[in-house]
Order: sequence, then C-alpha cells, then structure tokens
Amino acid sequence: MTDAEREALRAAMQLPYPSFPCNELKRPTCPNGFKDAALPTHGLATLWARYPGVLVGVPTGPASGNCVLDVDIAKGGAKWWDANRDRLPQTRMHETRSGGIHVLFNHRAGLKCSISKIASGIDVRAAGGYIVWWPANGFSVVDHPLADWPDWLTPPEPPPAPPRARPAINDEKDLKEAEAATMRALRGAALLVERSGEGLRNGRLFWAACRAAEKLRDGPLPPFVTADWAFDLLALAAHRAGLPAREATLTIKSGLRRA
Repeated sequence: MTDAEREALRAAMQLPYPSFPCNELKRPTCPNGFKDAALPTHGLATLWARYPGVLVGVPTGPASGNCVLDVDIAKGGAKWWDANRDRLPQTRMHETRSGGIHVLFNHRAGLKCSISKIASGIDVRAAGGYIVWWPANGFSVVDHPLADWPDWLTPPEPPPAPPRARPAINDEKDLKEAEAATMRALRGAALLVERSGEGLRNGRLFWAACRAAEKLRDGPLPPFVTADWAFDLLALAAHRAGLPAREATLTIKSGLRRA
C-alpha cells in the first residue's frame, strides 16, 4: 500500500461505522462496493490490504445509522442552503472536497437516496448509498451529535397510483377465494422478510409494509385482518430476521403510512 492508502486505513480504523476503500474518483475499490463495508474489529484491515484506497467510504442507511443531506454548491445547492440552513437542527456537518457540505442525521426508516428532488444541487444519501468520509482527509467538521432527519425535508414522492379495480365478486365462493388470495400475498410478503439476510431486511420490510397497506385498502379481507394484525405479522417476521424491534417498528409504520 502507498502512504496515502495506509493513512486512509488508519482513519477508517478510528470510525465506529463500517467503511470501505475508495479511489481518488470516489469509486469503491472493492468488488461489491459499499456492501463490502467492514468494521475495524471485523475484517476492515484485510479488506483494505486486498483493495487499498486513498479515500474512506461509509455506507448510509441502516448499515451505519446515518443519512446525509448532500449540498453540492457547484450544482446550484448554495441558493437552497442559504434559504434553508437556519431551518435545520444542529447536527454534524462535513466539508467536502468540492466545497460542498455533508449534513449528517440519524437514519430515517424508509428514506431513499435521491438526486436534486428537494432542489437543484441537494441530494439525499440514505439506504442503498454511501458517502466519502472527508474528515479522514483533513476537511473541516462541525462536530455535534446527530439530529433526527427533519420531517419537512423528505423528498417529494410521485403521486400515488389510482386504486386498482377490484375483481368482480359474484357469490360467496368468489369472496372466499379473493380473501384467500389476499392472505397468501400478505403471508408471502412476511415470509420474504423473515428469510432476508442482513442488508436486505429493512428494505424488504418497508416493501412488505407498503404491500400490506395496499391490501388493507383494496381488500377483500377476512374480518380479523386489520392494520394491527398486519403490523403484528410483519413485526414477527422482522424479529425472526434479526431486525432490532425499534427499527422494525419505525419501518413498518412508515410503510403502512406511505401506501
């Protein structure tokens, strides 16, 4: 390894988060990108020895517990930042190499990566994304405890699709068959969550919660199937998959509300 690569590894070993090596262009050097991220006590040095890099990457979302508002000054983010910075809670911030700002928050269940959806030059790094940890390269830090992601900052979602037409139900037999199909879909979604490995569990749980909300809305359902019943079904699946109870609860509630 070069001196720069060793220095990056030393910085990564000090982080409480999983991390991975990146090259000068901010691209991961390891074959699976941020999915290869490792903790200092669980293989990080070995990862760096095999795929050395001069920059430290940190995954965003459940893996690190962080989500990031990426203010890209060069792409027009300065105008939004000047107008909205006082509305943001006090939290940790990093200067970036391009002169922008990474504003770090606690991970919010269901939050997805987006590019310029909030405003031009304002991106979101959340589940399925990563950032370069610029303090490892000497860039300045505003060191405050992480705040929660502000409710008003959620990127706008596309308008919901109109409800799907329910199949014609002509008699009691048709009703029972339709209810059984709905139950199979709900239990199938829960089973998918239960069988998900680390890195997939939270995203699949959010998808399953959205699907459950659609079924609760569109039916038909047996009388005992309520929102509470669906919540309990998914919470049990999340527990069996190994998700922490608080994280699972937030994700399920977010999915049920979203749909």
